[in-house]
Amino acid sequence: ALAWLLSTHPFHRVLLPSFLCDSVANTFIDANIQLCFYQISRQFEIDPDEIKAILESNPGIDCFYLMHYFGRLQAQDVLKQLQRICRERDIRIVEDAVHSFFTKALTIGDYGLTSLRKWAPIPGGGLLYAKKAFPCEISEQEESSYFEELSLSAYLLKDLHLHDFTKLRTTYMNLFAASEYELDYYDRGYAVSALSQRLIQSLDNRKMAAARKANARELAYLIHKKDIRVLFQNYEGDFVPFFFPIFVPNREPFMQGLRKAGVAPDVHWRFLSTRAPE
Repeated sequence: ALAWLLSTHPFHRVLLPSFLCDSVANTFIDANIQLCFYQISRQFEIDPDEIKAILESNPGIDCFYLMHYFGRLQAQDVLKQLQRICRERDIRIVEDAVHSFFTKALTIGDYGLTSLRKWAPIPGGGLLYAKKAFPCEISEQEESSYFEELSLSAYLLKDLHLHDFTKLRTTYMNLFAASEYELDYYDRGYAVSALSQRLIQSLDNRKMAAARKANARELAYLIHKKDIRVLFQNYEGDFVPFFFPIFVPNREPFMQGLRKAGVAPDVHWRFLSTRAPE
């Protein structure tokens, strides 16, 4: 979805958060767009003053990439400041709602991006949406694609594995990898398939949100160790959590313990700029 957006909107320089999935940065690089980075605080918050300072020293930036982390939206006053800063400079805002889609799909972004398959076993690709319509071409709806068939097969095997019916983790992980490789060949937008559409329509969003909140509250209650800090304690209101972030003083021994318990603590993201949150 992001690659397709960039193919229709030729930005020159983007301001990205320092804590971000490599695939996002690589998509901008593949589109020959220069990268600049802003810092994320230890609470995963954005400092509007830093954004303003970066933009003043980098006048060529024409795209701001906004992230909300783990389902929690950036503070309302921060969003208002960011929106004003970008509007004054005619900078477009691309809002990454992969973590926050079920909290709120779009706040101040000109364009929104999400991936429903991060929330539910839906085999389709990413979702692009916008406040205003823009010219685009998409392929016609299909029953399913080869990418979706690979992805759906992986989901089914993963479910069997998690319920101790099979020991096929390597098999379903290879299928997921093959489906991602297949998805890389999609160079333009396409309509949601009939298969993914039926799966999306079967989702009970309220039930899913309630279950995620209940799970997060239970985890927060069960974690009592003094050296582990839970990032979010309050799950009231519209906040729908995505993951359960914690801070530990020494990550490697903690990850080794998870591996011994049969949990694979893969490192998916890294800090893309020179400084980690302070």
